[in-house]
Amino acid sequence: MSATEFGEVLNSLISEYDRAEGEEDGATEPQGRVWVTTPEGIDGRTRQYVFYLGIDSKRSPRAYAEVWPFYRIAIDEHQRKERYLFLAVVRAARHHLHLSYARADEDEVLRPSPYLEEVAELLGLDLHLSTLAEPERPEDND
Repeated sequence: MSATEFGEVLNSLISEYDRAEGEEDGATEPQGRVWVTTPEGIDGRTRQYVFYLGIDSKRSPRAYAEVWPFYRIAIDEHQRKERYLFLAVVRAARHHLHLSYARADEDEVLRPSPYLEEVAELLGLDLHLSTLAEPERPEDND
């Protein structure tokens, strides 16, 4: 079993455990609480509000990395999984979905993820790519 497969199995077991625990207690989602997770963690869940941060060209989709020590080329599988996880986050939102990306980090100016660009195009939204500016740094205001 690969590390990826092990992680997926573990995530599924935790999700099933959480669902079963909630059903036994008759509990509903607590109000006023923030749940911080990853796309893998929200897969199969629903939330009223979902904020998906970091959908920039550097972080989404995540870069392909060969699984050590068993190298095999699985780029197509990786791309399918990344698309699936992006859509898992979108599907989880029931009332409001907020998609966000960083315009810059410490080293470089970033663009929106191809996924975010596709969503904007499908919805007819403008991401204002031409108005990106160098972010102000606190030391510049002295």
